[in-house]
Amino acid sequence: MIKTMFGACRRAASGIKNRIFSKSQKPFFKKFSVKTMVIAPCAFTVTVVLIMALTFNISYAFAVTVDGETIGYVSSEKVYTDALEEISEKLDDSVQSKLSSVDVREEVTAGVTDILDEKDLKKALVDNMEDVSRLYGLFRNEELFAVCRTREEIKNSLETYLEHFGLGLENHDFVDTFTVKEGLYSERSVMTGAALYDTLTKCQPEIGGYRIETTEETIPYKTKTVESDKYLKGEKVVTYAGKNGVREITNKVFYAGDAVYKTVKLSETVKKKAIYKVITVGTGTATDSFKMSFPLKKSDGYTLGSLYGEGRGGYNHHGIDILADYGVNVYAAAGGKVIEAGYSSFGWGNTVLIEHANGLKTRYAHCSALNVSVGDTVSRGEKIGEVGSTGDSDGNHCHFEVYKNGSRVDPMIYLK
Repeated sequence: MIKTMFGACRRAASGIKNRIFSKSQKPFFKKFSVKTMVIAPCAFTVTVVLIMALTFNISYAFAVTVDGETIGYVSSEKVYTDALEEISEKLDDSVQSKLSSVDVREEVTAGVTDILDEKDLKKALVDNMEDVSRLYGLFRNEELFAVCRTREEIKNSLETYLEHFGLGLENHDFVDTFTVKEGLYSERSVMTGAALYDTLTKCQPEIGGYRIETTEETIPYKTKTVESDKYLKGEKVVTYAGKNGVREITNKVFYAGDAVYKTVKLSETVKKKAIYKVITVGTGTATDSFKMSFPLKKSDGYTLGSLYGEGRGGYNHHGIDILADYGVNVYAAAGGKVIEAGYSSFGWGNTVLIEHANGLKTRYAHCSALNVSVGDTVSRGEKIGEVGSTGDSDGNHCHFEVYKNGSRVDPMIYLK
């Protein structure tokens, strides 16, 4: 209506202009300017339009139609699109085509006060789409199986079907997955609970039973790294081996015959926590406060023989002798790189020399067997050989020496 009035204004202004400037009228209107003659009628017309708008409550709104019939008005297109999108999500595929009959258009309205919000519009759309209602769909493995008016009808029909076989939901269930979804479905698809039961008995979906089963599962330990100046810089030591944990899991396991078709976890309890494996990275230097691990384990029953500095008929002993049975394991006192490994002609027999950080080296002599080669990198506590009596030796023992910056020193300074 407003657009029509503005058109009339333009035509009226044009007619007035032509009359003003016609030859017969020119003397009379000579004193008026062209601008005045054009603006005055337009201002008058706008004033009339405003008065009419206030009088008749003229405004713009968006009319929503179904099959060409207006079902209501909304304040913006967004209200319409949001409502339609939500309805589309709940609309079953079989009736999605119903949305093609819905449309929206902008209109000049007069006297319309009942503007719908999104909630009211959704209800109006559902009420005005032929053959569509808010119902409950039963889906079998994600495919629509049946439509009923209430959720209870579906639930009762499923339970009745199970009870028909002398079973119940407390210890049996369907092998197929049945789910109920509220949504917008065709009225022509609706069936009663009795009809749904008849449909179930005709297609006879498979039923399985379940057992409550409890199993134990290993919790793998994790590893963390720490630093310590008790070890030489760059040395990596496994200071705790780590332990796996145990958890107890209780499941409801559904069977169809001997085959498992569904497992539902009921509970999970940690019976024993996993304990971290700890790797310590050394940051220390080769001071007298630095400590090495003993080359043999106490559990092997070793004893100390000759100590560092004892007289040996013209020379002093350069290390310590650790007496133990033949074949007892010998371990690296600290991490480092193997720079000698093999039989020595200097009386050491089968010997290993390991270079550590900060000018320290350790030697292990008279071994019966060696487990490392030159170039190997070993960790503190790693097996490097076995006790023996090779070379210049009069019994099974491990001769252990420590070098600091090339000179032999008392190993007991560094041993724990």
